[in-house]
Amino acid sequence: NGSVIVSRQTCRLELGIGAVDVNGTTTELCPEGWHYEYDDLYATMSTEYDWVCGDSWKQYVLHTTFWIGSMTGYVTSGFLADRFGRRVAIGCLSAVSALSNLMPLFIAHHWGLAVARLIAGMGAESVCSTIFVLVIEFTIPERRTLIGFVWAFSWTIMASSYPWYADLIQSWRGLVLTNSALSIAILVILWFVPESPSWHLTAGRREEAVRTLTKIARVNGRHEITEDDFKTLQIKTAEVVQSQQPKRSFWKDTFALVATPRLRRNTLVLFGGWFLICLCYNANTLELSHLGLNVYGTYSTAIAFELPVNLFTIMALDRLGRRWPNVAFMFVGGAISLVMALLRTDSSAATLAMAVITIVCYAGGYNITYQLASEIFPTEIRGRGVLIKRLFGDIGSCLGADVTYLVEYDRYLPLLVMGVLSLLAALLLFFVPDTVHEPLPQTIEDGEEFAKDQGALDFCPVLVTRLPDQDKDRANKANGEPVKDQDVVTHL
Repeated sequence: NGSVIVSRQTCRLELGIGAVDVNGTTTELCPEGWHYEYDDLYATMSTEYDWVCGDSWKQYVLHTTFWIGSMTGYVTSGFLADRFGRRVAIGCLSAVSALSNLMPLFIAHHWGLAVARLIAGMGAESVCSTIFVLVIEFTIPERRTLIGFVWAFSWTIMASSYPWYADLIQSWRGLVLTNSALSIAILVILWFVPESPSWHLTAGRREEAVRTLTKIARVNGRHEITEDDFKTLQIKTAEVVQSQQPKRSFWKDTFALVATPRLRRNTLVLFGGWFLICLCYNANTLELSHLGLNVYGTYSTAIAFELPVNLFTIMALDRLGRRWPNVAFMFVGGAISLVMALLRTDSSAATLAMAVITIVCYAGGYNITYQLASEIFPTEIRGRGVLIKRLFGDIGSCLGADVTYLVEYDRYLPLLVMGVLSLLAALLLFFVPDTVHEPLPQTIEDGEEFAKDQGALDFCPVLVTRLPDQDKDRANKANGEPVKDQDVVTHL
């Protein structure tokens, strides 16, 4: 009768609606297809293939398959990097990423696109981690914190500027071509990057390690490596190899993470907290497009505010510790998400402010917990612990897309779920020992005894029972350095 009712859940056209009674009406798909008002946006893959309303789940499947590919990529990249070298792993992963990003240009079927995103995920995340490992292996210990900051800073700059690049080219095909071009650029640059001498030494290829170091010394204007230096390097390498314990099996290393009570508790709590942080961070990032604000400006502004978080984690964590800033970030982020869900404000300024605070808090929790994993696991199983932690994080990122999909039922439901999960993460992270100035555990036994004397309120900025500087002295003592004679201070 000329009247139309559109349901958000099904987007069906109601037919035969009477003036009073709407019962018994029939439904059918919109016969003329869809017409989109883009305004400042452009035609995306979702609008081009009509992944809206009843088919909106398809776009979230692509997000999920990407993170499944990322999980697979971590395992594959670790095997390639340890077996064939860092450069080979980076080259293979970059080639996979370049090809998979071209696949959507020739595939229109949804499940074919899902496979393409899965393969892209295998290369995208893992190639970043492998490059980071290669850079760190060329860096002296005194500069590794700086490298970590530069790494995080570059992410913030690129992530905050990329939305404006998307606005400039106005094409999803242009974006995937750009991603492919960047992967090809990595392949070109890789020709000028030497293999890690550390990997050469562990693989028993000492001559190649010396050639690489000689070239680096020549480029840096240092003295050439002499035959005596080479012999010294061989002797030290042989001593290190002889002192190494036989490698345990994959499963033995994995189960060692939960073999003893305290180490098991620390492992499970850290994995659970990391899982929830990655879920909330990814879901919140996807949720930015559903806030009713300018997509480019909202995303760019929110990501740009991660820069102060990067500076904070570099400058303040050694003074405040890890536990309380971590708990505070996730608690505030969860509280703001709940406020947004319950307030249901239409104010653009208030929505943007709360969105920025939320993503900053999740970024803070992400950065701190990322560092915790490399400090809390014993050296014997640190690599395995970090790898499994990444897998838990990718599972959380997968489910983050599903949480965002709840917007199809209620605009504020994802915020409500993220708020509850963020508060749960804050609770879990409270039970993770603080690693500030603690000597790194070396053996399984060290991991079991790690921070055993810490109290629940240690390093709390309000109620302090132990100061980080005093733990620094304890760490110095563990490393054989002199300890200052000072008392433990308790104050309000």
